Amino acid sequence: MRFERIARELYAKPWAISLATYQAFHEVFQQHLQGVPMDKKANIWGFEIEYTSPDEYAVVDGVAVMTIDGALGYRLDTWDKACMGGVDYIDIRNGLAKANEDPAVSSILMHINSPGGMVTGLEETARAIRDSEKPVVSFTDSLCASAGYYLASSASAVFATASAQIGCIGTLMTWIDITAAMEARGLKREMIASGKYKGMMFPGIPLTDEQRELLQGEVNSLAYEFRQWVVDRRGEVEDNAMEGQTFFGRAAISENLIDEIAELEDAITEARQMGE
Repeated sequence: MRFERIARELYAKPWAISLATYQAFHEVFQQHLQGVPMDKKANIWGFEIEYTSPDEYAVVDGVAVMTIDGALGYRLDTWDKACMGGVDYIDIRNGLAKANEDPAVSSILMHINSPGGMVTGLEETARAIRDSEKPVVSFTDSLCASAGYYLASSASAVFATASAQIGCIGTLMTWIDITAAMEARGLKREMIASGKYKGMMFPGIPLTDEQRELLQGEVNSLAYEFRQWVVDRRGEVEDNAMEGQTFFGRAAISENLIDEIAELEDAITEARQMGE
């Protein structure tokens, strides 16, 4: 079932994303379950969102300007992309591969506006950025958070405007416990399973302490890997700068999350010089 798959991705897997955007996804999905029609566009917080693929880049003075605008996911279908206003990790990798093979391109600039997204597919995409044959520069003039920053930090240099927000390093997972709601209706769900973790997070079955501990361990492990990646790519970054908060541009410099305050034209110039 398609909706079952979306629900599993949304509610039963870790995300590297800002909490406000995650809540917006929850609201859009719940509206769709209630029969609100969706097309190739979605309205989130009053903004109409339409999917644009990052492999459709523009070439400016030898620089492939790749737009990564929206939440990040893996193997998204059209509905997923429209609902999230999102970007598929596969499309980013395809864009990188295309730019690396394009004789008109000497370097790549990722123009990022993203609150983050799914963990699945993230590390592989970050490695593709890091291992690009042509230099990659990242730039944001709005939001570069969580998984979005994971990708940005993989580039050779990171630039942002003074008013942009950067960081939100960490992971989260949520779960809606409907046990009390079912009990209020006189319903009780039971499960017969082969192991103590089998069927974990099934609607109507409360989490046990052991299950909750396992899930917290997964979230902590992914967050640790995220922090290590940032330190490996950026150098010294204090642990207290990687607690899920974002920083405006100048503060992000102080925390070594970005290299310089710059406008898009400056970032393109830097990328062009790196490709010479």
